[in-house]
Amino acid sequence: MQSLFTRTARINGLVGALAVGLSLVTSAQPDLKRWVQLIDDRSTFPDFVAFQQAHPEAFEAHAVPHLAQEIAAFDALEEALLAWEHDPELEDRTVQALLGEGMRRWQVLCVLADLYMPELAPQVEAAGLAPSFAWLPAMLTGFDFAYEGPGDRAGLWALDWPLAQILLDTSNPGIDERMFVVPCTEAAVTQLAALSERFPGDPLRVLVAYAKGAGYANNWGGRPGEDARLDEWLTLYRVVARLWENLERERQTVEWLADFSAWEPVPCPGPVDRVALVEWAGFDRRAQRTYLPWWTNGAIDCAAWEAVGVKMPRDLARQLAEVDWSNWTPHSFGDYSQSSTIDHRVGSGEVLGIIARKYGVTVSEIKAWNGLTNDLIRIGQVLEIRGVLSTSDASPSPSEASRYIVHTVAAGETLWSISQRYPGTTVDDLIRLNPQAEPLQAGATLRIPQR
Repeated sequence: MQSLFTRTARINGLVGALAVGLSLVTSAQPDLKRWVQLIDDRSTFPDFVAFQQAHPEAFEAHAVPHLAQEIAAFDALEEALLAWEHDPELEDRTVQALLGEGMRRWQVLCVLADLYMPELAPQVEAAGLAPSFAWLPAMLTGFDFAYEGPGDRAGLWALDWPLAQILLDTSNPGIDERMFVVPCTEAAVTQLAALSERFPGDPLRVLVAYAKGAGYANNWGGRPGEDARLDEWLTLYRVVARLWENLERERQTVEWLADFSAWEPVPCPGPVDRVALVEWAGFDRRAQRTYLPWWTNGAIDCAAWEAVGVKMPRDLARQLAEVDWSNWTPHSFGDYSQSSTIDHRVGSGEVLGIIARKYGVTVSEIKAWNGLTNDLIRIGQVLEIRGVLSTSDASPSPSEASRYIVHTVAAGETLWSISQRYPGTTVDDLIRLNPQAEPLQAGATLRIPQR
């Protein structure tokens, strides 16, 4: 935790920087469709899938929340958001996105909140901010600690890189501190405090300044009807924050902590690169992104690894520790010919960050593989995604194929609804076995593991 002196100095420095025009020029605010993608994809990350498998009771019918007996009063930010409760059609659309499919998305959001809110909420309130500011990570990144987004934003709070250079230690090679929950939260709260100095007594404008940039917030009229996408997001923000206060359910924080306590330290396997971990250790890119989100270099930096103190679930830790690297040679650095290359067709609402999350790669890698000079992509564009699966995973043998059955996707089906039709199958299983399935289209065929 930053000292009071350090935080005050950084707030003063940021206020001065904002006063001369430094602002978050690239919006971090997703539209409703992209926010749904963020939440749905976060529920397929290995850490969440493992939690769901270990604690299925948190997702069963009896886990659906009920109305709280005591309902907390609105805080200052929520009071300002009340202006966005007068559009029934917009509210219905956001509520349906949140509570549709048997409240699955709300359950996912709540279980993730049980993990993060005990860390986020005290820091937000200690800075004198309205408590509902703690929902910003959910609303910007879907509680993704390994988030990468437009404008080189990253981490749980979608922290802008220029501001990260002011607020975080960026001197360690191979480490992006925005991917650590604690320092990223401290930096974000410091930024929110600086914006509160710039926009005193106006928490709504502070919220918009963080999400869309101080310059945008300075010129924004502060009323519904000026920006349809922002109206949709603010409505969703209000609904999420209030439902959390109005509904009660069994909290899962203790279960998360118990699971983390069983993780084991992992010695650095270096020098190896990302593809070597896929090909030699069976440690796929989504697992790398989940358990090594801070890793920015092409090859493992053991000094960085040891400084971080890497821990993983017991099975993964032992899987990695038992790999025999004796026949591996450094010349394979960056050699993606050993791994399958996947063609991804860009779907509606997808951005590079969403696609990178899907496969566990980085935005910078996708841009390099496809010769992209900026973050702009178009619907229908085909992107190469390299080094995701080993060759054996990409083309199963006849004996392996007998372990699968084929499902033809019907109109309106989702990966989640399909997984529920086959007991023991998870969304992560479907993505792993059918890497080209998303965006899901009616008539497509999926491999389903034979149980």
